[in-house]
Amino acid sequence: TDKVLARGDIIACSFYLPDTDRIDLRGEVARVSKSDLNVFNYGVKFLDIHSESYLSIASFIERSAATGPA
Repeated sequence: TDKVLARGDIIACSFYLPDTDRIDLRGEVARVSKSDLNVFNYGVKFLDIHSESYLSIASFIERSAATGPA
């Protein structure tokens, strides 16, 4: 994103994964890096994640690791 955030900022995240309903979570910015294209990349630690969302994300990561990048 071109938005500037700092470590510790709390953000709202909303996204879809394949074969899931929309996932809405709050997250804390845990990592910040700037790319060569003048945009920022962020690592986010999800807060108060429900078990259904956790399982959907974990399953997506597991499938992605097995098949390579989407």
